[in-house]
Amino acid sequence: MIHKRKIFLMVTMLAVMIAAIFAFSQTPNPFPAATSKKTPSNMDWPVFRGNQNLTAAVDGTLADDLELAWTFTAGGAIGSAPIISKGIIFATSADGKIYALSAEKGNKLWEFDSGAPFEASALFFKNTVYAGNQKGILYAVDADTGKEKWKFTAEDKIAGSANFAEVSEKLSLVFIGGYDNIMRALDADTGKEVWQYATQNYINGSPAVSKDMLAFGGCDANLRILKIADGKEIANVPMGSYIPNSPCVYEDFIYLGHYGGNLFCVSIQQNKIIWQFPKDSSAGSFMGSPAVSKDKVVIGSQDSKIYAVKRASGELAWTFNTKGEVKSSPVIIGSKVVAGSSDGRLYILNIEDGSKLWSYDMGAEVTGFAVTGAMIIAASDTRVYAFRKRGN
Repeated sequence: MIHKRKIFLMVTMLAVMIAAIFAFSQTPNPFPAATSKKTPSNMDWPVFRGNQNLTAAVDGTLADDLELAWTFTAGGAIGSAPIISKGIIFATSADGKIYALSAEKGNKLWEFDSGAPFEASALFFKNTVYAGNQKGILYAVDADTGKEKWKFTAEDKIAGSANFAEVSEKLSLVFIGGYDNIMRALDADTGKEVWQYATQNYINGSPAVSKDMLAFGGCDANLRILKIADGKEIANVPMGSYIPNSPCVYEDFIYLGHYGGNLFCVSIQQNKIIWQFPKDSSAGSFMGSPAVSKDKVVIGSQDSKIYAVKRASGELAWTFNTKGEVKSSPVIIGSKVVAGSSDGRLYILNIEDGSKLWSYDMGAEVTGFAVTGAMIIAASDTRVYAFRKRGN
């Protein structure tokens, strides 16, 4: 009897253990794989600078030793960073075309001919590719087929990328500025103008979008903050020199550089400059946009240097010297900085001290790049380059 009871207890315990193991296997992992909170996906880079805030920073791991996976040659120069969504790369070119490429192999999926050169990156939103050209026409193109959905004609050329916001369940907006000095909000589905805001000079860059506001600079040397819903001005902060690039928003602060060679931190709540770098002088012109992480702001300069400053104070953390002007905009991925220079090299730097971890000679000025997973997608001259971990 005792023997039978022991057997029964052992069988019962074994059944409980099996049931527990099965239940645990069906329970969601309490430690899920890390995904970026800064972009829609670690695999996506759907906006110029990666996200609506334009911070160009993603969580993730990038290998120190990369190899060239493939290249694609367009019919004209690619002047800005490609964008990426769902394994597809979208690149704009001076030949007037938008190219859709496979991120895995680089083969062309489709092309769309606008008839005029593109200067800026495209935007991917709601399965649509938005891009503006030098004729001042913003196109909305179906991301699957490359067919035109609608177009909007501004009064002068478009040199910056579009950004977006979902205002309500029924209304999504696309924002675009241009050389007609106007920032516009268009209905993302129809292209109908919802509002416009006039400035005093060209708008070269893209607006950063955060919560219910957007921020952008221009050649009238002002940083403007507007309400997303109606375009009403919240603030206008004079910056002292024209702004040829795009600001970014991190928490309650806006970061931007200008042609005069200063990098700024502006408080959104106070509508004033909190710090500037350098404090009492200037570096070379900042033509590209900054990348911002939790504690660093990284930006390239026409004095051939890449600067990293402390986000809280604006004090210099480190500099890295290239052999040419740095007009493109750096990217932060985890503990690394990706940067390009007109010396023709693409660099990976340690974000803590600026030491070089890797470089690749592309033979011509590096004009832009994006990150998808552990890959870098870069543009130089007429080519798109894809780099991945060596051996993969």
